[in-house]
Amino acid sequence: MPKTLKLLFVLADGGRARFVMRSGAGDYAVVKALDGTPALTAARAASRGATPGVVFESATAAPHGLRPKGVVQQAKAVFAAEVAGAAEREARRQGAAGLVLVAPARTLSLLRTHLGAASPVLASLAKDLGKTPAHELGRWLNSLELSAQAIARAA
Repeated sequence: MPKTLKLLFVLADGGRARFVMRSGAGDYAVVKALDGTPALTAARAASRGATPGVVFESATAAPHGLRPKGVVQQAKAVFAAEVAGAAEREARRQGAAGLVLVAPARTLSLLRTHLGAASPVLASLAKDLGKTPAHELGRWLNSLELSAQAIARAA
């Protein structure tokens, strides 16, 4: 029977992240959590308070206000970079063979962009499991773990 490799699961969304590993009992346990919601809340407040730009519609002469959305997306990108760095450090600390990423599609691509080659991404799932309780994670993570184990052994 092949040896099971240690994997670090990164469950993230735009403002929260949890690092999860398989415990000795076979369950999934949270080893670290990051909270970026204060920065997102501040970015949303700044976006709401900003003076909207004015755009004109070609069908009528009525002006329409346009609020800047880039501030919130930039805050999410900064948080994704923070999560990627913390995931690499945690994977080294735990001796993990690789990472398994679980996040909404936009966050997933940001995480992949910021991760270095030192931490191989063995599997990923475009799903938001940020608020899923740890005892229910096996429903999604078990199959990901099997495919990540197979990829790691083949490499």
